[in-house]
Amino acid sequence: MAELASRDINLYVNAVSRTMTSKGVTKQITDDFWASDIAPILHPMWDSDRDRMESFARYADGFTVINKIKYQRDRKTGEYKWVSYELSLEGIEQSELDSLYERLNAKFIEFRGIIDQDLEQQLSVTFAKDHIITWTKILMVRKFLLDESDYTQMADYTGSDEDKAMWVTYRQKLRDLPEDQQGLPTNSVRFPINPTKYKLMVDEERTTADYLTDLEGHYYNISRSVLHKFASKMVAYLTIAIQSGNIDEMPNLQPAKTEANTLDAILEVIEQGGFD
Repeated sequence: MAELASRDINLYVNAVSRTMTSKGVTKQITDDFWASDIAPILHPMWDSDRDRMESFARYADGFTVINKIKYQRDRKTGEYKWVSYELSLEGIEQSELDSLYERLNAKFIEFRGIIDQDLEQQLSVTFAKDHIITWTKILMVRKFLLDESDYTQMADYTGSDEDKAMWVTYRQKLRDLPEDQQGLPTNSVRFPINPTKYKLMVDEERTTADYLTDLEGHYYNISRSVLHKFASKMVAYLTIAIQSGNIDEMPNLQPAKTEANTLDAILEVIEQGGFD
């Protein structure tokens, strides 16, 4: 079993808990989808009333392990109980195992697409009607602004030394934002303008101060228009983050004080102001 544990698994199906895992992604299969799409694949060859499928594991090298549970009589006590055992695959054609894997994997991909699309749609609706500024949104906007300015730190960036210095200052201000403005009401948090905006203001003679030294003119508050600009990115980012649990410098994106990472719980947490 230690040898098996060291192998990469392409697909793992737990028929008892009705979960499926592929490439590190685990999905809790709904009862309706299991009954309509998974059960017909397993029954009657791999799953029956008295000899049920317990788990299915398909490894990257094509090796397959199937565990089952059988309802049988204990010879000593005379009582019937469920007993777990590993199914012997001798006599079973490899093509049959390949077909089982391919059909189950196809259903996993189908189910994941349905769930992820539903999550993204629900998040879109939530963000469309929610204009409240939260630290979750502030941190996401901060991340996107850093991502958008990554190119200025590349070796082939053609800006002047002055431009490069301003971009370094800008990015550091963004990184320091959570600590520098900790404790402020979220609608009072201010973001630095980027060097491109600053140079435009200089050209239009709207500022004479050095970059980011004017605390009023060189900073701005998050507005509805800014949130709208980043809304689609936020939805896509949260969809991925919720599935993985943690991304980059963002906080652990799991619903606080909930027993299950359900869509309703996620949306409730967003409405209450963000994640822990």
